[in-house]
Amino acid sequence: MDTINNTISPNYCTCSDVTCDGLPPRVVQLDLASRKLGGKGLSRSIPDSIFQLQNLSVLHLHYNKLFGPLNKGVGNLSNIVELDISNNEFSGTLPDIFGSLTRRQVFSGDSNRFTGLLPATLVNSPSLRILILNNNSLSGSINLNCSAMKNLTALGLSSNPFHGPILGNQSNCLRLESINLSSNHLNCWIPETFSTITIQLPGQD
Repeated sequence: MDTINNTISPNYCTCSDVTCDGLPPRVVQLDLASRKLGGKGLSRSIPDSIFQLQNLSVLHLHYNKLFGPLNKGVGNLSNIVELDISNNEFSGTLPDIFGSLTRRQVFSGDSNRFTGLLPATLVNSPSLRILILNNNSLSGSINLNCSAMKNLTALGLSSNPFHGPILGNQSNCLRLESINLSSNHLNCWIPETFSTITIQLPGQD
């Protein structure tokens, strides 16, 4: 996969893990889940060539052995809609590069080793519908800007050392359907608008 460019040979489009569109053919979807990339002798980070696929809308890299910091090159994927890097060994802080991903609807990075705070551009994303970051080592407070994140339907931040109250204007998260905040150290206040939402809180593991 490290030889793929934004405009590629039609031969690549016959691969089961590649979806192409247009003429000349352009990669719009890569499904490399469960390929154990780190175990194949490839670089155990996301290949830089993937960040050149500016028409890419779906990137699945979950259940591999990718590790190290998440490359800031992810911010070049301006058309990405769904990004799943869960169940890898990524570590370090999440780069604050999500502001350029204006079409992003799904970001799943659970079961990695991310640390530090939630990036401001991640929790202020108008397009984001699903945010899953369970089972990491993210810390600090949870500050949701629901005035911006009006399309958020699912939030998973369980099993992180978050602490304190949930900050932000949660009452504006009108489309939220499920929240998992279990196994944290939160002092939770649940607004009345959350009364119909499926919620898992600390102490409900």
